[in-house]
Amino acid sequence: MKIIVVDNYLPRRGELENLIRIVFEDAQISFFESIDVATLPILEPSLLVVHRNNPEYRSIVGSKDFKAYRIFFSGSYSGRFKKSEHEYHTNLKNLEKVLKEIEVHILS
Repeated sequence: MKIIVVDNYLPRRGELENLIRIVFEDAQISFFESIDVATLPILEPSLLVVHRNNPEYRSIVGSKDFKAYRIFFSGSYSGRFKKSEHEYHTNLKNLEKVLKEIEVHILS
């Protein structure tokens, strides 16, 4: 399983990896400070985790061009919510819960 994380705040990388590994311990995780959104379909991730303040957020949120499940996270979110079948919004505190919700769909 391939997970791509797009977050331009490097000090958060360890925390994100630890949270993801709780649920997807054997996943291949790639971290990017920035990424050309056009390359994402070519990389074929099962899951995208994107910080809301990254510029890529605007191109990915709500897009039907990506088959991957998408999690958008931000400290400004007060909880978690599911915007569509494949799109979730959450804060770091609730990231593990969202990952567990998605796990059922990805691994089935």
